[in-house]
Amino acid sequence: MNDRLQNERLLKPKKHNKRLVVLIIVVAILFIIIMLSKDIHLWQRKSIIDIIPSEKSEIFLCYAKDTGKFEKRTLEVKKGLSDIEKSQIIIRELKKEGAIPENTTLSDFLTNTEATIYLNLSRDVLGDKTSPAKEITKVYSMVNSFLLSLKDAKKVQILVEGQPVYTLNGTVYIYKPIEFNKYVMED
Repeated sequence: MNDRLQNERLLKPKKHNKRLVVLIIVVAILFIIIMLSKDIHLWQRKSIIDIIPSEKSEIFLCYAKDTGKFEKRTLEVKKGLSDIEKSQIIIRELKKEGAIPENTTLSDFLTNTEATIYLNLSRDVLGDKTSPAKEITKVYSMVNSFLLSLKDAKKVQILVEGQPVYTLNGTVYIYKPIEFNKYVMED
């Protein structure tokens, strides 16, 4: 009889241990579910924070209006974009405005210690032979937009397929880096 009582005592804690293990597993699963839902909630909050105006920065586009003077348009973009991401946006928007040829691509972007931006563009930037006014518009749309949008930049060097060119169509000398042109801007 003593053996039987001892066996019952040993068996009861095992049943109790099984219940305890099941309870711990259930609590752990609930804890994991709660933590995951908080992570999802925090992620959703972050996306809401992304649209708050204080979390934005600006890119400036310069392109010719009907008057011949350049208009400056401001685009709000997500804060913290890299310079290459901002550059892609500038090129895309200048193509939309018709300031540069539609097929132009920015294949490389670099800034040096002398605050010069190097834009390596596809041959498409040359486009068809255009009037001197169109070439001036094309060059200074890019130069002024980049210099206004990227804080520390002072000059822009336009490269075509990795090489400097004298002009795009015979009017504006672009073999060396170009500074901001305030004379084409609207007053």
